[in-house]
Amino acid sequence: MMTNSLNRTLTLEINGKSRDLFMSFGLLNELASLLGDVDRLTELPINHELRTVILKAVLSERTKAGKIVTEADLSEIDMDPQDVPKILAWVGEWVVDFFIQSGEAVKSVFVANMERVKSLTSSPNGTAA
Repeated sequence: MMTNSLNRTLTLEINGKSRDLFMSFGLLNELASLLGDVDRLTELPINHELRTVILKAVLSERTKAGKIVTEADLSEIDMDPQDVPKILAWVGEWVVDFFIQSGEAVKSVFVANMERVKSLTSSPNGTAA
């Protein structure tokens, strides 16, 4: 379960209109896939290619479930450049939470099954089973 304190909506002025960017599972899953690793979040301010694909993913018009309806063309989007760090911070909060929650879930399963895992990986004399 995701942290409840994260805002699923980020409201910005885009192309002269107020627009709500919505963090659906579809968008979050795409962002996690594009980043691949939580450590890549630190590249967003300096890696133009990565920042561009993340911004295109976020700014594309989507259904509530996250399916792209209209892909964003960044050259046609009129928005305050100072909103870009806000978008990247919002993405970062969600992606970090996603990776942490996923890691905690895997750790929980592993800890609960540690004895079973150990029984598969070693024998009484220390060699592989």
